[in-house]
Amino acid sequence: LMKSFFKRRVRVSPGKSWFPFDQLDYVIGGALLGSIWVDFSWQAWIIIIFIGPILHIVVNHLAYWLHIRNEAW
Repeated sequence: LMKSFFKRRVRVSPGKSWFPFDQLDYVIGGALLGSIWVDFSWQAWIIIIFIGPILHIVVNHLAYWLHIRNEAW
């Protein structure tokens, strides 16, 4: 909800990607959920925060290229 509020404030159209925030909330949310079962070190958190969004973008573009997704984002 917070992200949607700020997206409206900076006039990002609904459904459009808002880099890097769309990638960060997905990655951090997954890592927080995973931290219930796995005790991440601070080094792992740094890797998750920096590599996760990049990997998210690469995988989405790969899925688009393989015709699994309709949009690259």
